Amino acid sequence: TTNETNSSSKEPITTFEDLSNELFYEIFDCLIDYHAFEAFYHLNHRFQNLFLHSNLPTKINVSEISISKLEYYSTHIIEPCTHRIKSFRLSNPCIDPCLLLFPITKYLTQLTTLILNKIEANHIEPIVNRLSYLPVLSSLTIISI
Repeated sequence: TTNETNSSSKEPITTFEDLSNELFYEIFDCLIDYHAFEAFYHLNHRFQNLFLHSNLPTKINVSEISISKLEYYSTHIIEPCTHRIKSFRLSNPCIDPCLLLFPITKYLTQLTTLILNKIEANHIEPIVNRLSYLPVLSSLTIISI
């Protein structure tokens, strides 16, 4: 709460950071996770904690992201939150899905939806062979290029 007031209405002025965590989670849910990460993660420690220490399921969408940004996103969000990832969408033909998924597969204990779009056919068999590590997977979509 701030001490400032709007001179015309005498109502307190609320700053963006005064909004509740629940409201921020609603905002994040409307954005692709990577875009929410880009927009909010580096603002302050509160936002970093919202991403890293939430109990809410996480949806990962790695579509149009450069490899260097993916490495950073993977290190700061994907790997620390693997136990919360409910949905994982990969639709970037420049990214090897095996290199991205294999190191974290056994930690994706909440993954129910896996969508692999625009992947090379030679990656399909190794991925299918690891599906047994995903105990609650109920939806799998694979579209090769």
